[in-house]
Amino acid sequence: MRTLMIGSIVAVCMAVAIAPAQASPIAPGGTVAAAVVPNPTGSILADTGLISFSFGSPVSSGTIREIVYADTSNPFGSGFLSFVFQAHVATGDLTRVTGSSFAIVGTDVGINVPLAPFITSGTAQPATISRSAGAGDVIGFNFVPGLVPDASITDTSFEMIIRTNATAFHPGSIGVIDGGGQTLQGFAATVVPEPSTILLLGGGLAGLATKRSRRS
Repeated sequence: MRTLMIGSIVAVCMAVAIAPAQASPIAPGGTVAAAVVPNPTGSILADTGLISFSFGSPVSSGTIREIVYADTSNPFGSGFLSFVFQAHVATGDLTRVTGSSFAIVGTDVGINVPLAPFITSGTAQPATISRSAGAGDVIGFNFVPGLVPDASITDTSFEMIIRTNATAFHPGSIGVIDGGGQTLQGFAATVVPEPSTILLLGGGLAGLATKRSRRS
């Protein structure tokens, strides 16, 4: 009995130790509140710099930026990739910022007060974060009310953070939306194969190798 109790305590301690801190996972088709998660730390792998946008009538304009981190605070593991956005509105307004494609990757989302090298210490917070159904390709940060210019830091967003279990990235897209919208060049996570897919691929390769060996 005593051994069983000790084993249970050890198991609980291990579960607590490996649980991701301040995680806010989002499944395909899901919507979550925009909760605060740790700011990314670690090395910057890619940076779009400030990208200007302008669309619609009346015109919504401003700048947006995306940075890719090898994030030591990533809940999936130190060095996994986090994708971080910040938007600034100069005219009109902005109700949604999206990142894609993030299909079939483990994803955890949130917001935080911006740190360097972002635009400024923006204070506008998205209300919710949503992910498209199916493969979960598009992740959107939704502002209610919209992000509007008002000559203060409230016209600039918090950091909008997508933390993934990816270790590589490729060109992706950033969407800025308010009724109409505009698509801009950004970065996205490279799909991480599921363990079952890797096993199937390994089995197939082993089968081909055996067949080739028999022919020889």
